[in-house]
Amino acid sequence: FDAIDMPSTGTGTKARVDVIAAAKWIAEHAPSVAYVERSQAYLAQGTSSIFSYGRATGAIETVIALCRIPFVLVEAGVWKRKLHLPGKDKEASWQKALQLFPAKHALLSRMKEHGRPKPRQS
Repeated sequence: FDAIDMPSTGTGTKARVDVIAAAKWIAEHAPSVAYVERSQAYLAQGTSSIFSYGRATGAIETVIALCRIPFVLVEAGVWKRKLHLPGKDKEASWQKALQLFPAKHALLSRMKEHGRPKPRQS
């Protein structure tokens, strides 16, 4: 498997998923199916953040559909229970991923940088 930071264009409130770059990446990898965690907004996020999150989620699902890749929406609790992972403990998820895919250590270690400033993409 492979992973990238979600391609984006714009900054701040004008940031959007770069659907062309995302579609190109999907086409290059030609997956037979995509598993997408069902998104949930939380009221504490604020209406602007909820709207942006929904827009991004819709863009991602649309790109996958337009690439003609079947996708399955998965509840976070379902996949975490299947892997015996505790609630919101991201560290446990990283450790499990490293255990299951040791050859992908370099790729998975970047995931720990969640929330880091992203390089500017155009």
